[in-house]
Amino acid sequence: MLGIVQNYVLNPLVALYNVLDYGEDLPDDLKDQKKMLRTLEQEESDYKTRVKVLESSVRSIDLLIEVVKKTKNSGKKDRYIIMLLI
Repeated sequence: MLGIVQNYVLNPLVALYNVLDYGEDLPDDLKDQKKMLRTLEQEESDYKTRVKVLESSVRSIDLLIEVVKKTKNSGKKDRYIIMLLI
């Protein structure tokens, strides 16, 4: 009985509440809203991974810039030092 009430009364009301509260286009069905949420969560995870990779790249570039500056300041023309420090 509870499953029937939840499926035909509560879920449609929750879905309607989500549509009204969100203010943008959402699926009318709670099941479709949950599917959309899972998709958005996966997207968020993908973007977080990209951000971590980009932050790591920025740190590597900053370290490389430091090495180039130190090499220029020391007057050495040896390019192999840069390769060893990376």
